Amino acid sequence: MEKHACFSGTNAILHYLSTDKHFVSDTPKVILDIGCGKGSLMKSLLDANKQIVTSFTVGLDIFLPSLLIAKKVYDNVLRCDVKFLPFRKATFDIVISTQVIEHLTKDIGLRLLKDIERISKEMVILTIPVDYNEKQHLEDENPWQIHRSAWHPDEFKMCGFSVYGYAGPRFLLGEKCELKVKSKILEPFLFILRFLTQFITRKCVTASYQMLCIKMIEQ
Repeated sequence: MEKHACFSGTNAILHYLSTDKHFVSDTPKVILDIGCGKGSLMKSLLDANKQIVTSFTVGLDIFLPSLLIAKKVYDNVLRCDVKFLPFRKATFDIVISTQVIEHLTKDIGLRLLKDIERISKEMVILTIPVDYNEKQHLEDENPWQIHRSAWHPDEFKMCGFSVYGYAGPRFLLGEKCELKVKSKILEPFLFILRFLTQFITRKCVTASYQMLCIKMIEQ
């Protein structure tokens, strides 16, 4: 994360995986994507670098309309409530959960974190908004998209995660990671400001819009 700026979770994850010794190898990985939605993240990862994600992938979500679309992306899909993950310890090499935990209450989110670590053999990858990000809309009328909790970078650091900021500074961005100021004249300048300040918010995560949390699992 030291030399690259990333506006999207896909780019942030790809950069980390491309430099991580566990992925720079020919060893296939079994990957679980919790809260996979329509599979857009995994599709982007596969399209961007198939050599990195040469694995058996499983998508898990509770919203059936999205999961039916995700079937085209993953090797297997499972409809499941994240409160009750039906997997044994160390079932998956990698467990990914992007933009999920903020949709849960705090107590359920903390239990999910422990459960994710339980079923992961090597690595946990999370992306979460920094602090509370109010949800004003529900895509596809999905009731599980309501935001129910706020998360601070220190909460993940205390749990042994490495935490990086991405997407840019919070003061510039609103819902959907869009610029708060709507102006065709200012847009190019705001984009440059977003790009430059991201090199600061990558380490000063509390000022960032999103955070990437990585934890290596020791069995």
